[in-house]
Amino acid sequence: MCRAQKLVALRFRRPDLKKAARFFIDFGLSVVSEDEDRVLLRGASDETACVIIEHGAPAYVGFSLAVASADDLARLAAANN
Repeated sequence: MCRAQKLVALRFRRPDLKKAARFFIDFGLSVVSEDEDRVLLRGASDETACVIIEHGAPAYVGFSLAVASADDLARLAAANN
């Protein structure tokens, strides 16, 4: 068994990217990158995007985790199969 070190990012789909981004901006996140298909946002102390919003039908798509090693990643992947 392995433990995730931290939650890295959340991924969503929304039909109105600007409205969805505004929701997270109101909570203090900043836009890192934006185009017609995707918006990436990060928190004040984050080095990378922690929220990814893709254009599409409303959905929670998933999340990303950080693990300590490639072995931990393999164990985590095996646990989901």
